[in-house]
Amino acid sequence: MSTLLISALDVGGVNIKAAVVEVGKPHRLLGFCTHYFPIWKIGKEGLGDALNQVNKTLRLECDVVALTMTAELSDAYQTKREGVEHIVDTVQKIYRGKPIYVLSTSGSFFHTEASIKAPLEVAGANWVATAWLAGKLLNSCIVIDVGSTTTDIIPVLRGRVAAKGKTDLERLQNGELVYTGALRTNLAALTRKVPANGVLTPISAEHFASTGDVHLILKHISEDEFTVETADGRGRSLGEAYARLARIVCADVEMLSKEALDKIARYLYKVQLNQIVDALKKVLRGVEPKDVKVESCLTLGIGRCFLAKPAAAKLGLRAYELSDLTTLKPSIPETAVALGWLLASKLGGDADLCM
Repeated sequence: MSTLLISALDVGGVNIKAAVVEVGKPHRLLGFCTHYFPIWKIGKEGLGDALNQVNKTLRLECDVVALTMTAELSDAYQTKREGVEHIVDTVQKIYRGKPIYVLSTSGSFFHTEASIKAPLEVAGANWVATAWLAGKLLNSCIVIDVGSTTTDIIPVLRGRVAAKGKTDLERLQNGELVYTGALRTNLAALTRKVPANGVLTPISAEHFASTGDVHLILKHISEDEFTVETADGRGRSLGEAYARLARIVCADVEMLSKEALDKIARYLYKVQLNQIVDALKKVLRGVEPKDVKVESCLTLGIGRCFLAKPAAAKLGLRAYELSDLTTLKPSIPETAVALGWLLASKLGGDADLCM
């Protein structure tokens, strides 16, 4: 009997995450990669080349494609409708003749024509795959997925996704989408003031530094994990991160000591953590039905250890990583892997996924 290979694609505004899953008993993860592709900067015309590069990296010929996306929100497109249509059309051109299954916010898969006709039902739906995975592993829990740009906080009850919002707008309004991330967030979006040499000081409304600089300074991430462009286009060394951080109060490293900058970094980290905690509280308050007790969470993303887990701990939730519950390693692109696993379960039946 021939095997069926699924190429699972999460086309984001910053990265394309991909995984190849073999359908079977159990399903097998054969390969994965993350390709840096800031679509707003390179341009939507480069998406096809980026997908070809993903295929060259994976070096596996797939039979079907599972697709989800968040790049439609990028200002490369005027509307989500335009973005969905372009992304789906590009994927069709690259994977000629392959069946393409587009994930919807309801958890079902649409064929390409249906997804183009109902763009808001497939736009920004990647969180559905990780929530499905959490339901499979923990039954009732909260997903806290801290990526480079945003944080997803998704309630899962009795194995089913229980999010109140479907679109990005609705999820923002319900606290289920928090526009704060571990690498790309402009520090001016976190707070208006920071302590500088003992004085609570207003910060510049420029994009002088990002959360990646804060987490590098605090040793939450390594230089290699700082995988996006920096605010000033310079390198990712500790010294360069300190220089960027100093600029947010219109200073430099000759004006502020390392100790003063460390204090600013710790303050900003506390502010960001509290943003996530506040959203988590809001989601927990809205969990229905009330008789379901939520005591655990699945932490995902680059910020799982230094943002998701501490946020969970503040509210008394027991935090798990994928590696605690499966044979999967923390380095995998979780949304793409979950997407491939979800489609494999629909096409080949419910089964575990192994590497």
